[in-house]
Amino acid sequence: MKIGDLVELSAKGKALKYCKEFVGMLGIISGLDFSVEDFAGKAWYYVDWCGGKKQSPHMREDLKYAAKK
Repeated sequence: MKIGDLVELSAKGKALKYCKEFVGMLGIISGLDFSVEDFAGKAWYYVDWCGGKKQSPHMREDLKYAAKK
């Protein structure tokens, strides 16, 4: 994934309590962060959710590309 991609929550993301408010929403990747030391180089993707709070961080496993509707 790269900045500007349209995303939604994956099945794993929908199961997380943290992501409950984003179920059914679309978002745009607005930033990446590789500097978190606790996750051994895994990236955090910052998502601007349409109708939700801005700059919400998620791991790659929590997101998928948005389906065309």
